[in-house]
Amino acid sequence: MIIVLFLLACKHINNMIYHYYDGSGNHYKIEKQIIEYIPVKPIESSSGNYSGGEPFKRSLTTEELKSIIDLMEKVFKLPQEQSNKRTMMTEMFTIQKNKEKKTCILLANSEIKKNIELTLQQFKEK
Repeated sequence: MIIVLFLLACKHINNMIYHYYDGSGNHYKIEKQIIEYIPVKPIESSSGNYSGGEPFKRSLTTEELKSIIDLMEKVFKLPQEQSNKRTMMTEMFTIQKNKEKKTCILLANSEIKKNIELTLQQFKEK
């Protein structure tokens, strides 16, 4: 029974795409067991100088994937941490399954923001 539930959960995760845009507009895309970082280039930044660094694409372990997804799913359950508008330094999350998409914007001063940034930052440093 546990194996069946695990396999169903993996199948569910495998057809989901998670997007996270940080306060500077850098993009993290999590699909299947891959994390991809698409940084802002100076020409795309509001200052014309900011660079989000080097892009990367890495495999995730099942545990790493689960920790990222758990955090991202939690954001959608915290309406007090959300905003109606995407303004400077807010963060945006999108969960996409097939053609369905759900999005939320996280306040710039949100408590969970720090946890998300620390979790994702570790993949930039690997």
